Amino acid sequence: MNIDVSDDLNSRTIQTMDDALQKNIRDEITQLAISKKRPWFKHIPGGEFLACIVMDSIDAIHDDSVLKKNIQELTR
Repeated sequence: MNIDVSDDLNSRTIQTMDDALQKNIRDEITQLAISKKRPWFKHIPGGEFLACIVMDSIDAIHDDSVLKKNIQELTR
């Protein structure tokens, strides 16, 4: 199961470094994900797959991003 993300949202997700804009994007994705018509949000293999993508790209994530700071804290 996958979530349909618009090309615009996908592009903003990749290009945004500003923490406030990243939060807005996360909120948009959350709203898409928690829709009763989209059960993938609690799909464990999907979450594990997403985690692998994030961890494979961790060096490309800006050091000041909230995401990278949270991951670093969790992996200590």
